[in-house]
Amino acid sequence: MAERFSTQATSMGWQVADDTSPEDFYHGELATDASTPHTDLCEAIRDRIRARLNERIRDLDVAASGTRIVISGRCETFHTKQLAQHAALDVMNDEPLENRIEVYEP
Repeated sequence: MAERFSTQATSMGWQVADDTSPEDFYHGELATDASTPHTDLCEAIRDRIRARLNERIRDLDVAASGTRIVISGRCETFHTKQLAQHAALDVMNDEPLENRIEVYEP
């Protein structure tokens, strides 16, 4: 797949194939190739949150949604929600993060 990219077709860190439209990139064959790194990243984030917070987040889920990573679950304090976010950010590079962890009172 690397030969499909020209050396001049990079913009702001993104590689752009000369013969690929944005629709093909996000919905075609390239989207399935790009999902594997997100799967590994989601697993690494999930492991880091569990290691640091020791089951304080219930129903923890980490998933890739388009170009961003979404963490969700439930916890008892806003502080725990923030700790989970910082644990995720420590693993991530420049991917956008959406924190959907709900804070509830027991």
